[in-house]
Amino acid sequence: MAKFQDIFAKEIQDAMYRPCFVDGKKALFHRWTAYNVIDYAIVEYEDGTVDIVHPQSIRFLPGKFDEYNFTLK
Repeated sequence: MAKFQDIFAKEIQDAMYRPCFVDGKKALFHRWTAYNVIDYAIVEYEDGTVDIVHPQSIRFLPGKFDEYNFTLK
């Protein structure tokens, strides 16, 4: 059986990005995934942290974009 971390890394590698908010925090949506038959979203926050979240935590912004640039702090 594949490790969750291996599945997670593959999901990130093949992702398309979409701007969203997760519980009020800016994020990039990467893709949907399922783990133990539960659906999750893989998101990346501005600081580079990657997380899996439940779909009800996400509010998508209109449209998609091909490139992004977070200002380094």
